[in-house]
Amino acid sequence: MLKSKTYESNLIREKSFLTVKEVVQGMSKLRERIAQVEVLKKEGNPYWDAQRVSAQFSIRRTIREVFGEQSPEYREHRNLRLRAHTEAEIAETISILNELITILEEKKPELERGPAKPVPKLMASPNSSPAAAPHPAPSTAQSGAAHVSATPLAAGAPPPPAKPASVSPPTAAVSVPAPPPKTTPAPASMSLDSAPPSAAPSAVKAGPASPVIPTSSAAAIDPSQPATTSSATDPLGFLRKISARFHAVARHLRRREDRPTLEVEDEHDVQDVLRVLLCLECDDIITETWRPPQAGATERRDLVLPQHRIVIQVKKTRPGLGAKEITKQVAADVEHYSTHPKCKTLFCFVYDPEGRIGDPRGLEASLSGVSHGMRVEVHISPK
Repeated sequence: MLKSKTYESNLIREKSFLTVKEVVQGMSKLRERIAQVEVLKKEGNPYWDAQRVSAQFSIRRTIREVFGEQSPEYREHRNLRLRAHTEAEIAETISILNELITILEEKKPELERGPAKPVPKLMASPNSSPAAAPHPAPSTAQSGAAHVSATPLAAGAPPPPAKPASVSPPTAAVSVPAPPPKTTPAPASMSLDSAPPSAAPSAVKAGPASPVIPTSSAAAIDPSQPATTSSATDPLGFLRKISARFHAVARHLRRREDRPTLEVEDEHDVQDVLRVLLCLECDDIITETWRPPQAGATERRDLVLPQHRIVIQVKKTRPGLGAKEITKQVAADVEHYSTHPKCKTLFCFVYDPEGRIGDPRGLEASLSGVSHGMRVEVHISPK
C-alpha cells in the first residue's frame, strides 16, 4: 500500500519553471491556441470540421509541452473535447486557455525576484559570549605555556621558573605521517628504511593495474554472436525509416524489365508492400479488422505489432480523400484504439504520391501527439 501511494505521488507533480523567458514562451503558445479557436467563429468555412479537430489536438499538445506530461493541468485537460458549434462553447474553451495563461502569469514575479540568498551562520562555543569573535584553538604547547604565565601575572608576583618536566619534548609534538597508500609510490625524499615494513614491498611493486574485460563486453565484441535487430530496440525508428523511403520502393517496383510492373494503386497495395518490409525486422504481425460507427463507413484493416503494442494504419490519398477526410479518419481511429489492450502507440502512414495534401508537415504536426494516454504519430510520404 505504501508503494502504491508513493507511485501516485510521483506521477502528479507540477513543472518547475526556471526562467521568465520559459514562462513567456508558454503564454505565447497558449495565445496562439486561442487565435486558432477564434478562427472557428467564421461562417461558411469549408474546412471547419478539420480545423476543429486540428485545434483540439494542438491544445492538448501545447498544454503537455508547457506544463509537462505529469502536471495537474495536463491531467485535467488531456482529454479535452473542443465543442465549437455555438458562441458559448467557443467562449468556454477560450476561458480554459485564459485560466492557464493566468497560472503562468502568477509565476513571473517569483522568477523575476530570483532565489533567496542563504545567510551564513557562525558556530560559537557555548562558553563564549555572543559578541566574542571566534579564534583558532592554540596548540598543546602554546596553551600550556600561556596557562603557566597567566597565573603569576594575575597575582602580581614574578613568574616562577619553568619546570622542564612539564614541557613536552619537541619530538613528541611532531606527528608521524601516515604511510602512503599501496597504489601510490613513496616520495623521493623518503627512504625505504623509515617506511613501515608492510609498505616497502607494496611501494616497490606498485604499478598500473591491468584492465579487466567484463564478460558482457567480451560477448558484445565477439563476431560469432548475432547482432541485435533494430526493431527490438527502436521499432518506431524502423517504421519512420520505412515511411520516409516507401515512395522510392514504389517507384523501383514499376521499373521492371521484361516483367509486368507492380503498381501501388490503393490502400491494400500500400499495406501489402508495407507488411513485406516489416517482415525484415518483425516476426509477429497480425491484422486487426473493424468498422467505424459512422453510417456508410467501409471496413478497415490495420497491422498490429503485439510485442511492441503498436497499431499501424495505412491510408492513400485519392480524389475525395484529402487533408479534411484524413483528419476525420484519424480522429475516429484515436477514439477506437484509445481502449484497445494491444495499442499504446498509433502509427498512421499516409501515402500521398500525387501531392494532394498541400501542407504535409503542418498536418503531421497537428495530428500527432498524445491522446487518451496513447501516443499518436502521423507520417505523410512523400513530402
